[in-house]
Amino acid sequence: MLNAISACGHVTAVLVLNMRRFVEPAYHKRFERLRGSEAFLHALRTSWPARIESRGAFSVAQHQFEHKSVDTRMSTDEVAFLSGVFRLNALEDYSVPLYYLHDKERVEFPVEVRDNLQFTNVFMEVWSNWEVYVRPTVTGLFVISLRRRYTRTTPLLKIAADVVSLQTAFDIPGANQRLEELASLGNGAGQKKQESIRAFLNWLDAGEPSGGPRYAPVQWKLAMEVCRQLVADAGLTIDAGELSVPLQSPDRTISTPLHDSFLIYHIEELLALEPIVLKARGLDPASEPDEQAEPSVGRNGARPLAVARKGVPKIHVTPNDILRSEELRQQVAGLLEGAVLRKLPNGAATLRLQGRPAKATGQLKSYFPEHREPYLDGIFACNVATWEDEMCIVTGRAAFVMPSRHASRDELQLSNFSASTGRVMYLWYWEALERMFELVIEVRVLAHLIERGSSDLLRGFEQELTRLRKGMSQRDIRVNYAVLAEKVERVANMSRLLGLGQSLSTPSVWGRAEFAVAKARLLLEHQDVPLLMQHAERNVANLNELINHIDELYLADLSENNNRLSFYLSILLAGLSLSVIVFTVISFWADAEDLKGGSVPPAIIELIPPIVTSGSILSLVLSLVALTIIAWGVASFSRSLLRRAERRARRGGGR
Repeated sequence: MLNAISACGHVTAVLVLNMRRFVEPAYHKRFERLRGSEAFLHALRTSWPARIESRGAFSVAQHQFEHKSVDTRMSTDEVAFLSGVFRLNALEDYSVPLYYLHDKERVEFPVEVRDNLQFTNVFMEVWSNWEVYVRPTVTGLFVISLRRRYTRTTPLLKIAADVVSLQTAFDIPGANQRLEELASLGNGAGQKKQESIRAFLNWLDAGEPSGGPRYAPVQWKLAMEVCRQLVADAGLTIDAGELSVPLQSPDRTISTPLHDSFLIYHIEELLALEPIVLKARGLDPASEPDEQAEPSVGRNGARPLAVARKGVPKIHVTPNDILRSEELRQQVAGLLEGAVLRKLPNGAATLRLQGRPAKATGQLKSYFPEHREPYLDGIFACNVATWEDEMCIVTGRAAFVMPSRHASRDELQLSNFSASTGRVMYLWYWEALERMFELVIEVRVLAHLIERGSSDLLRGFEQELTRLRKGMSQRDIRVNYAVLAEKVERVANMSRLLGLGQSLSTPSVWGRAEFAVAKARLLLEHQDVPLLMQHAERNVANLNELINHIDELYLADLSENNNRLSFYLSILLAGLSLSVIVFTVISFWADAEDLKGGSVPPAIIELIPPIVTSGSILSLVLSLVALTIIAWGVASFSRSLLRRAERRARRGGGR
């Protein structure tokens, strides 16, 4: 076994799920309004803990290193405040209970899949070896921490293999192929196995060979099962007054989420063969490495790394030893990168999964690939530890934490921070830093959600604006006020979430100590969170500009409606005015008869008959014109009312 370099401590895989997946679809919009609100925070702090603990599967864990002694010390968030990792506003606005899954037997799985080979060898192996913690957050996310402890020194390759098994994907193509093979035998051969495979594929939402996921990692399926149990224990509801949201336990055929995870390697003790350590310290080693040893890291296997042999002791490794030793640097970089190479059996060109996790130190020999010097320099340039005998390497996908071994049992006292009657141990400070890493990963996922949500909303606004402009080209602006009002409300909520995300993505807002702020800022930069927030901010700014433009179209629509109404009224008034001529004809005729009576000179009287005749004809024409204008005005007004009624009916049908 390649165990030249071993460690004890623990590994934590941090995963984040969107709680919206567990909300009934009809209440998705309300849930988005609930994110980050005081009502949501109050529900997570008051009603959920009592309900969840009463069901027996989960218990509230004040801290993650010693979950069995909840009442013996302060919580992790309190330690983070007293050590300067958090400000008081982080406790008041974002601190929520953490739940530890202490009774895994209460989490039920479908009976049909329990006999499946992959379920037993892949899923259950991870399920039984990793501790599970869940934290529902005020931002509407589930932060799941999977932790595996190593109380005895374990080779780094074995630790890397355990992490690989956690992230192993189920062999869906192999299961489908096996199902086809059994079905081709006919006569009901292997009927029980076929039922087990079908149930397993349905559990993974892969019942159809051509559909469903082709990649289903174990860790995300485990996270879904745990969150499903937590939501059920919480009573399938978020009690938030008027904003209360009913939850649902998603069917197991709902697709498994595929997100990034973050790994934290917490090394309490690092041991290496004495020759390796002495070489790093510039001393003459008493014994040389075994040149015939199987390489665990080297240039194409040319530089072997010694295996532990009888009589060759292991000694403690310090952070400075790691920095000065090429072998140790390669091993730590390999652990952070997470890439492990396996030697295949002779003559084997490919190796298909057989429903079992990869074994790095068993039947197949494994080793870390050797990294180029510039890559190693870049990795160790991310060491943001503040003390000489510490190491804290932060990369985009993993962190390597190695506290001071000499201060592991000491009390930590910091100046410039609030005094406390409680004792803060040095190792608790590193626990608080891991809590900070979890918060940063939560912020990254929130930034992704805001950026993607603002992009989708911008696309929806663009489609609505295109429809409006098409109506303008046809001189028929039709504004769907219900749809626009809903989108404007979503933009307002998106602006609120953007403000929340910007605050959380600025470590100085919620962190006090510069050593904690520097670590958080570096991780945020590795995660591209500032860039994501810039994109989201630009999208929200564009959305506000579109809203202003649509407001202008709304005013133009109102003006057009007013102009059309004024036009109709003018037509009606013109028609009524012309119709008055009919009533003036009689008076015209009467006045003409008086003129014939000799009240005017004879020359004028001779002109009266043609004037009367032409006036009568003109009055008839004007009367017909007035009646036509009145009829056209009434018909146009009726058509306008009918179109408006049809738009309202379509709008109501669309909702």
